[in-house]
Amino acid sequence: MTGNIIYFIALGILTAVLRYATKMETVSFAILLMNLTVPLIDKFILQKPFGYKRPQKAKGKNK
Repeated sequence: MTGNIIYFIALGILTAVLRYATKMETVSFAILLMNLTVPLIDKFILQKPFGYKRPQKAKGKNK
């Protein structure tokens, strides 16, 4: 989920910068460049294992 958010924000920024710099349609090129960065995003973003549940705190115990 966090990786998707980073991917799409960077894609939007890259598209805007390339469009401003070249005055052309650059969405396809930006998508190709961002697809090259996906392994880096996956490497630096820690993902929860599928089906992960946080341990429940014991109820009624006061410390």
